[in-house]
Amino acid sequence: MNDEQQAAYVSSLYPGQSLAADDIRRIIQREEYNMQHKGHEGKHLAMFLIFLCVLAILPKTVRYWRQRHPRSYRLVSIGSICLIPPYFALANRYFRFVSIWIGYALANTYILYLATREPLYPRTPRRVYQWFALTNKVSYAVFVAGI
Repeated sequence: MNDEQQAAYVSSLYPGQSLAADDIRRIIQREEYNMQHKGHEGKHLAMFLIFLCVLAILPKTVRYWRQRHPRSYRLVSIGSICLIPPYFALANRYFRFVSIWIGYALANTYILYLATREPLYPRTPRRVYQWFALTNKVSYAVFVAGI
């Protein structure tokens, strides 16, 4: 379509309104987009129904997995918790998060090491409590400060 045909087409859509050239171009682009994507409503409905089915079935599947295969469930859960956040941080080049994550993971590993020693050192329960109380307070302070 040339400019005159486009203007005539848009004026038929919006009778009695005078539109600027930018408005005409934007309306034409939107109409072309709508023409290209015509008939996709059924696909959107199918995707929504699939989403609802997954939403209904997934918790039961995870519960079954946790009951029947607890070791693999725990391994995958811990692996996901430990690997997915640093992966996305590295992919987005957010190195400050990765360095904080590594420090936090090392500190938690040390606390876990202390808590699993036999015989249990008498101060270990206090250290474990103090560590997690500290992480809670720091997390709250970061939340309030908006860092």
